[in-house]
Order: sequence, then C-alpha cells, then structure tokens
Amino acid sequence: MLYAVTLNFDEEAQERINELILEANREGTHPFMVENSIPPHLTVSMFQCDDAGAIVEAIDKNARAFKKGDVSWASLAAFAPSVLFIAPVMTKHLMQTCHKIHRLLGQLPGVAFDEYYLPFNWVPHTTLATRLELFELERSFSQALKVFKPFKGTIVELSLVDCGMYNEIKRWVLR
Repeated sequence: MLYAVTLNFDEEAQERINELILEANREGTHPFMVENSIPPHLTVSMFQCDDAGAIVEAIDKNARAFKKGDVSWASLAAFAPSVLFIAPVMTKHLMQTCHKIHRLLGQLPGVAFDEYYLPFNWVPHTTLATRLELFELERSFSQALKVFKPFKGTIVELSLVDCGMYNEIKRWVLR
C-alpha cells in the first residue's frame, strides 16, 4: 500500500490554504482536493509498505525527535501539466524533518520510498489543485494568482496517511 508522512499546520495557515484551494478550483476545474476532503499538508515522505503498524510503532518511539517549526510559503508554482501548489521556502527545519523520517523508516523492512520525496530530490509543496488537464492548470493558476500573497504558518503535527483514500492513520502533535 502507498503511505505518506505529512506535516500539518496551525489553524490560521490551514484556513488560508483552504481559501487558496477554493479559489484555485473556482472556475470549474477538477476539485479533487475538495471532493476528497484532503486537508492542507506538506508531504515529507511517500512510500510503499505492507505493514502500517510498524510505521506507527517506529514513529511512536521517535516522535520527540520531530519538532514544531515555522514555514513560509513564498510562491505559487506548478508541476506541469497537472498540479498547482504553493511552495514553502526550504529551511533547515524542513530538510532535517525530511532526513529524519527517511532515516527512521529506511531501517524498517519492506519500505520502498518514492524517489521524488527523498532528501535532496524532494520539492516541498502544498497542493492546491491536482489531476488537472493543462487548460485547467492554466485556469487554476490564473485564479489563485489573483489572491496569493506570501504568508507564514507553523508546522504543528506529523501524520501517517494511507494515500489510497487519504485516510489519516495516526497524528502526532509536535512540541
């Protein structure tokens, strides 16, 4: 099964991102994020694994290694032709979190990482719209650009998510 470890944000940042998601999908684009109730997040690892219980246990034992941190979204961008996102500024905190989760999960048997989320290959992003046709991406970008301004937030939680239906398995509050 496909899983992700995500970072979740403070309430004010979540509200701002949800506003951007709604704006990006205003003009009749594919509202995948809205229809599937996918909350604002930043994925730090994606991987195949047969045993989610082992992942939960490993993170439970090491949860204190992961800390709250500031995040600043500075730009609106795209993975052409199908994903619109806001990009945070890469910080030491983000890179360390990505490294820590990969070192931790990489010790477990049967974990196969998605290469796009590996440290030094990872492009941090918070998706606003996905599964778009090119014309929808152009429309979504244009809509979001009208209201996007750089903003800041705080990373307050770490989650393990089953990517099949974006089902959150467990959430850890960061300190």
